[in-house]
Amino acid sequence: MFLLEKQKEAAISRASTITKNRILDTALVHSVPVSPKASKAVLIGAFLGLLLGLAVVFARFLLHKGFHSDEGILSRYPSIPLFGKLPEYEAFQSVGDSAKIKPIVPSDPRSTYGEALRLLRGKLYLDSGAGNAGKVLMFSSAFQGDGKTTVVSQLAVALAKDGKRALLIDADLRHPQLHSAFDCKQSPGLAEYLAGNAKLEDCTRVMTRFDVPLTCLPSGQTPDSPVELIGKERFAELIDKARSEYDYVLIDTPPFPVLSDGLIIARLVDRLVSVIRVGETPRSAFKEHMQGVAEIGCPQALLINGAPTSQGGVYHYHPRSSVRLDLENRVRSFISQFQRKR
Repeated sequence: MFLLEKQKEAAISRASTITKNRILDTALVHSVPVSPKASKAVLIGAFLGLLLGLAVVFARFLLHKGFHSDEGILSRYPSIPLFGKLPEYEAFQSVGDSAKIKPIVPSDPRSTYGEALRLLRGKLYLDSGAGNAGKVLMFSSAFQGDGKTTVVSQLAVALAKDGKRALLIDADLRHPQLHSAFDCKQSPGLAEYLAGNAKLEDCTRVMTRFDVPLTCLPSGQTPDSPVELIGKERFAELIDKARSEYDYVLIDTPPFPVLSDGLIIARLVDRLVSVIRVGETPRSAFKEHMQGVAEIGCPQALLINGAPTSQGGVYHYHPRSSVRLDLENRVRSFISQFQRKR
């Protein structure tokens, strides 16, 4: 009896699961995928990627604290005489707040940098020949890593290669680098001479490897109080002696007004050359530098380092480069106008 009841229940259960649906037609597969549409997705992705890239570039542009072009620098300081513009020198590498100088190699005369360097040298000749007292120059900057040491070293080599008697003095007694640039001994040098511990002829180095009349006076060992040494009468006497014995005297000095050494050195020179590096020197730091130089009252000139190649003093004579240079000029013009509005 029990089994018969279970059999009836199973029959009732099967009857209740029978579907009443009927297949009216067989489904067909579409020959073209309806979704997702690959071409549309690619276009949307490319557009969003482009917008994101432009947003990142524009954000970096707005947040960057330096000048983006040499035109922006010149428009910001139109009253300061332009001493020259130099493109980026590959042997100079800035790492964070420090700078590493490789041994100086005379620039290729046929290169963009070599041509710009000759223009810079010619400007120096014009200044000194016009009676503007351009024999003794100090090179300073607002920020460590602006390429000041590389610029003054290359200019000294260019002067010596042209037969000029040039003396290069490393007056940056805190962070000296000229001995590294010329691969020579650091001591004895300027510090030992000013302290009265060495004779001048024992402190100078003649750069015979360049086969040119270039003399270098390295910094020597870092003293406890560099300002006191620079402020000694012995330093002023050294500059007077060098003025009479050399055609040009180039002095590498610490950043100003970060350090006060420049206040003392500026009263002994004919011109202070302020080096600013495109894309690196913070605007606020350079503004403070320019204000400090104005208070000194020393004749000043502006040297732009790291200028774009097409602006470094050389014009490329090549038909294919015209479109690229035109585009670069348009971009620089836009950036310069944007900076002026800011």
